[in-house]
Amino acid sequence: MAVARPHLPPRAAARLDEFESPHVLGASRQLEIAADLLVCVAEEHEGNGSDLVRQLRHVAAYLAALRGESSQAIPNALALMLDRIDDRQHWPLDEFRASVVEQARGYRKQARRRMAAITEYGATLASGAERILVFDYSSSVAAILKAIGHAGVISTVVIPEARTLDGGRRYVEDLQDSPLTFEFIPDAAIGSKVKGCDLAFIGAETISAEGGCYNTTGSFMVALACQYWRVPLYTPTTLIKIDTRTLFGYHRPIPDLDSARLGRLTEGWPNTLAVRVNVSSPDLDYVPPELMAGFVTEAGILPPATIVAHAARLAGFRWDG
Repeated sequence: MAVARPHLPPRAAARLDEFESPHVLGASRQLEIAADLLVCVAEEHEGNGSDLVRQLRHVAAYLAALRGESSQAIPNALALMLDRIDDRQHWPLDEFRASVVEQARGYRKQARRRMAAITEYGATLASGAERILVFDYSSSVAAILKAIGHAGVISTVVIPEARTLDGGRRYVEDLQDSPLTFEFIPDAAIGSKVKGCDLAFIGAETISAEGGCYNTTGSFMVALACQYWRVPLYTPTTLIKIDTRTLFGYHRPIPDLDSARLGRLTEGWPNTLAVRVNVSSPDLDYVPPELMAGFVTEAGILPPATIVAHAARLAGFRWDG
């Protein structure tokens, strides 16, 4: 069921516009914006506490409907940001609004601490690597690469173009001031270019309880190439991305990528040729745990088999919340 875009005051509406932008990549960045959006909603609200709860729930439902199918981090984090607000809705309005602001900002501070830990663990893991392959843009992977560069390690980063989303270019933009060396390759060359790499990184939109992950189309091809050439594949990610429903046999559906986002596949073709083809691609790949070396998380570097325990703990929070 579709969720209507909420009507918001100007400052909150501007943050919602930013969240909706296709140029904001990565769940971590989207959640920073989501936290700021909830703060704006609370600070600009002029009704009573019950009205504020309804508006916050509406905003959260809209954000989850917009991005939740791609990344389970979105609904999980929003649940944390709004945990137990119903218990406080009858407080004096100023106190209630202040508590909402404090909780959203508290989540943002915790998220930054988690990112710092992931960056430290990942940079240590990759500190001796001469060649690192990274596929599609991940803010966690980018942070690790920046840390490696700042440490003076001169590694070569092999970046496939990630053609469906143009995700490869984003790494070069983010890291252009880094001393790292970049080798930009067509994604069709992944199978041969993985050979000779010391390790590979992909991001994760969602983690399954069995220790696999959903990520941008092409990730499965990277994983197969890594397995063939015996290159360890790691996923830097926060554990908030676990889909706890997968504890009970749920399999996330993988929709097709919007054809409007695949226009570059036939870019420059004469119209007489372009109209002869249908462009298509799944939105995500699933990489099973047997193809993963591990996850670089705020809790350390975890083998896939340990993810189920973290999924159970996260599920316990959701049930209690």
